[in-house]
Amino acid sequence: MRWLHPVRPLVLVALLFAAACGKDALAPANMGISVLFIGNAYSGTNDLPGVVEALLDSAGPRPNHTEGEILIGLALKDHWVLGTGKDFIDKGGWNYVIMQQGPSVGTGFPSLVQYAKLFAQEIRAAGAKPALWEVWPIPEALSNFDGISASYQAAADSIGGIFVPAADTWQRAWTLDPSLKFYAANGVTASPLGTYALAITIAAELAHKDPDVFPDAVNTRSGETIVVDARSATLIKYAARSVLATR
Repeated sequence: MRWLHPVRPLVLVALLFAAACGKDALAPANMGISVLFIGNAYSGTNDLPGVVEALLDSAGPRPNHTEGEILIGLALKDHWVLGTGKDFIDKGGWNYVIMQQGPSVGTGFPSLVQYAKLFAQEIRAAGAKPALWEVWPIPEALSNFDGISASYQAAADSIGGIFVPAADTWQRAWTLDPSLKFYAANGVTASPLGTYALAITIAAELAHKDPDVFPDAVNTRSGETIVVDARSATLIKYAARSVLATR
């Protein structure tokens, strides 16, 4: 499924979020984790991989390491055909490789499953665990949230991988405060607050940590800064804990 994005389609943008890490795919208990993101602007906006890394570093142990293989406007099929995703996986040293594409309900679902399965084989061969994180619909189609969540859950189940219900945190938080601005002004991508909520959910799931251990402000190595007021951070952490506990 081709995701509609306000930037030009088929522009390839590689965003690298790097810090030195060891080569062992299974990190020792006193070491951080290494995560590769494969996706498009859902992952690239506001440096989501970098925010996840900063959250993990804040909670310890360190060092944690994330990289993002981000192709704006493209799907997992495109990553596979271009070979770029496999090249990043083959670098090795990952604990997790976490993937996403567009909403992938209806006609987009078979492609999500097909290419998630192909990538999962490569991921496991590299000694890592495959995961999928759930994205969101445009504001005019909020009724699609549940369908997107179900699609990503089913795709993760089909590969025996980890499902991270990141966008479900938005929904749960909205039941507590509908005024939380998780969408950017363009109505498509995530706002910094939205990215923070996604990152909290991803970091908590992959590192097996309570969302409360993470700070309300992060500074990424790429220069992204996100500061969340205490009330919003409390609601987001509660929402993330709730959706992760009910999976």
